[in-house]
Amino acid sequence: MICGGASRRVRTVEIGGGGYTGRVASVQVEPRILRFGAFELDVRNSQLRRGGVLVKLAPQQFRLLRCLAENPGHLSTREEIQQNIWGAEVFVDFDRSLNVCIAQLRSALNDDSEAPRFIQTVPRRGYRFVAPVERVDDAPPPPAPPRRVRPWIAIFAVALCAAAALFAWRAAQPPARAMLAVLPFENVTHRAEDAPVLAGLLDELLTQFGTAVPGRLGVIGRTSVMHYSGHNPGLPQIARELGVAYVIEGDARFDGGRLRISARLVDARDQRTVWAETYEQSQSGIFELQEDIAASVTAGVVRTLFPDAAVVRTRRPTADAYQAFLNGRYWQSKDARQALEWFEQAAQRDPAFAAAYSAIAETETGFALSGTANGHAEFEKARSAAQQALRLDDASAEAHNALARVLFWHDWNWTEAQRHYQRALAANPSFAQAWHDYAFLQVATGHAEAGVSSLRRAIALDPLSARVNVDAGWVLLQAHHFSEAQAHANRALELEPGLREAEACIARARFYSEPADDAALDFYRRRTADPRAYNRALAAAVLGRNEDEIVALEAAFDRHDVQMPLIASEPAFASLAKDPRFRAIKQKLQLTEP
Repeated sequence: MICGGASRRVRTVEIGGGGYTGRVASVQVEPRILRFGAFELDVRNSQLRRGGVLVKLAPQQFRLLRCLAENPGHLSTREEIQQNIWGAEVFVDFDRSLNVCIAQLRSALNDDSEAPRFIQTVPRRGYRFVAPVERVDDAPPPPAPPRRVRPWIAIFAVALCAAAALFAWRAAQPPARAMLAVLPFENVTHRAEDAPVLAGLLDELLTQFGTAVPGRLGVIGRTSVMHYSGHNPGLPQIARELGVAYVIEGDARFDGGRLRISARLVDARDQRTVWAETYEQSQSGIFELQEDIAASVTAGVVRTLFPDAAVVRTRRPTADAYQAFLNGRYWQSKDARQALEWFEQAAQRDPAFAAAYSAIAETETGFALSGTANGHAEFEKARSAAQQALRLDDASAEAHNALARVLFWHDWNWTEAQRHYQRALAANPSFAQAWHDYAFLQVATGHAEAGVSSLRRAIALDPLSARVNVDAGWVLLQAHHFSEAQAHANRALELEPGLREAEACIARARFYSEPADDAALDFYRRRTADPRAYNRALAAAVLGRNEDEIVALEAAFDRHDVQMPLIASEPAFASLAKDPRFRAIKQKLQLTEP
């Protein structure tokens, strides 16, 4: 093992031209840079950098880190380290000095002895460097003997080099619209009580990035990035699955009443760290720190990718209101009623907290669209909360989207619904929920292909979401794209096995594209007694009972059934297209032909 000295390899180079061919003497080549994780160890200049930022190390710490990093996977015994790093400086307390030096290195690397990413302790024997190390050798090859070059060859070579340089420069620039994924931060200390804090940080980052530079930065949705919580298949695979060029990753350590968070922006194309920063604060101000971290990370990344863009910080809520809001976000996917209680507490604790009212409106529309008996009251609560949020922050994408849902599904006001959907998407073009909500309106009002286009934007922004994929199935069903509807509903089942809504979507799509079997017909015969008039109309349509179909649709209109906006696009009602009574219902809804 070479430890503390330069790793070298022999290189023999053949040169020729001008009537001369031969070999030059062997040269000694050593790697200039050792790369691991977000770090670069500059061997020649004795420097450690993280994302281009210098990390201070004492000479002995640098030599020890180099010793370990130059021999990844190798067990460096304490005796070898003593001989190669300390050398003649032998003294009685070597073990303590080595332990202190290792602890200082772990602190500089933000490493953890219990779950090491870089330096692993092998009890009573020594240490092993466990991270992959990339060796970068920038030593130039030996010069070739001078030779005469024809002028036209020189001109061509210069032009070729210039073109290659231009291509490389363009490839290194962020695209006009960069796609970014914010991965869940690793909880290094593995304490369950810290999960809401990291979940809140992720939500805050997604929100801030989504609205930072509209139209220039696309951000993958929460559901898809949470797919990688607890496991990391590697950045190249993540980039392929999510269709992104950049990834933000990081880790958090809760220790002794303090929180330490490291964040990195990585170019997924070459796994190069583009930007990195570390934050530390006492846990007494953890919620303020969380918001500050999200704002600082957003500003740092945006300045790196788009130097000409400006990032505007929003008003900070009170700490207790923000804590309640984060608790609501944590519960949102687990228990929506529990989440709503937390959002209401957040609004009570800080009546000027726009995001709390937006979350209330979003949750209430979810209840109303599930077809509960209190649908009208829930829509009205959502309207009131969304309007209050917009009075406080007219640029809230979530509030505009929630209000648009009320206007579309409850008020049947297509023009105003479209206006608010478009305001939501202008404020946050990475808002996958708004894209697929808007797709429903477009398909329902006769603009099927525009709706399918919006839907595909939603899928691209949240490709691993079962919710997005099953909703895609329903939108595609309404657009009469039956095979695509089945494909996305099947994808939803892969992501969430047993999802009954996806199974129902598959059955419906198959019914319209294939001959109906007895099982499907029996299902619809049972639904002729469904308490919801719209479902009775669907069953009557499938069974060819046009008279019952019209009666049920008129009842659904009178009862203001939440599904009525879909009657013009619903494939089951195609046979009624020329029936004057059906056309009269569409006219009352103002659902005219496009």
